[in-house]
Amino acid sequence: MFKSVVYSILAASLANAGTIPLGKLADVDKTGTQKDIFPFLGGAGPYYSFPSDYGISRDLPEGCEMKQLQMVGRH
Repeated sequence: MFKSVVYSILAASLANAGTIPLGKLADVDKTGTQKDIFPFLGGAGPYYSFPSDYGISRDLPEGCEMKQLQMVGRH
């Protein structure tokens, strides 16, 4: 009797093994291209100005002047 219970549990678990859902393939149109690789190089590439400015102007506010500049160099 014990063997029949074990076999029935094993058969029930194997019956569900064939119904493992497979993931959908990625939509190639939504993954983008590698036309410009600079955004993907991170610190390993040359300086890359990200196209978005986040709504912050690069101009100095009126009445202000730049007196000092600090540059950060990476190894």
